[in-house]
Amino acid sequence: VEIGDQTLREILVRPVSRWSVLFTKVFALCTLSFTTLVITFAVSVLGGATLFELSGSLPDLLLGYLASFASDIGLIAMATAVAVFFRGAGGVVVSVVIALMVDMAARGVLKLAGAFGSEAAKSISKFLPGSALACWETWKDGFEAGPFVGLAVLIVACFSVAMARFQTMDIP
Repeated sequence: VEIGDQTLREILVRPVSRWSVLFTKVFALCTLSFTTLVITFAVSVLGGATLFELSGSLPDLLLGYLASFASDIGLIAMATAVAVFFRGAGGVVVSVVIALMVDMAARGVLKLAGAFGSEAAKSISKFLPGSALACWETWKDGFEAGPFVGLAVLIVACFSVAMARFQTMDIP
């Protein structure tokens, strides 16, 4: 959208670095995600305290929400890496959704192969982006480190691609 209506061009002719423009956009998205999760956490804790006993489960719940925030940052990183290749938001959303659907299908096939005894399939599945984005699911099992390492690699790789592309792209 910003490329099409030339808003980005107007921003970039000012004396600000491209890095700061991209960082500001990512920071705004992360702030929105964090705020939404804080509100959801507060509502769930208040609702849970009203309806149930919260004995000892609050730290685990907080860790689950923090893992969910980390997962959101991974999704923001993926969308940012894709966004520097498209002119419109529609292309970004469709591309990310299709990529996640392909990832889910691949993990399903690998899980099925693992059910039939293929240890390699189980190992490969752990390295796919969807496994990293689902790191928050491990909170109930004591937080495995592997998905979080994969998420960190995904975040660094996506932001590196986004920054490299954004630094060199020509803005019409």
